[in-house]
Amino acid sequence: QEAEAKLPRSVEGGRKVQLEQRENAEVALKFIEDALAVSPPAVYRAELFANLCKCHVTLKAAESALEACAEHKRLDGEG
Repeated sequence: QEAEAKLPRSVEGGRKVQLEQRENAEVALKFIEDALAVSPPAVYRAELFANLCKCHVTLKAAESALEACAEHKRLDGEG
C-alpha cells in the first residue's frame, strides 16, 4: 500500500496535464507576440522575451527558445 501511494500520476493523467500546458503555452505565445508588437519599453520587453522563451521551451521549439532567451538577456542588460 505504501509503495502505491508513492507512484506518480497515471500516464493518462500526466499526458492530459502535458496537453493542457502545451495549449496554455500556445495561447500565451499569441498574447506575448501581440504585446511585443506595440513596442513596450526595454524593461517590459525583456520580461516578455523571458516569458516567450518559457513558452517555446514548453512547446519544445529549441531554436526559438534560444533566440528569445538571447534577446531577453540583451534587453535585461540595458535596464
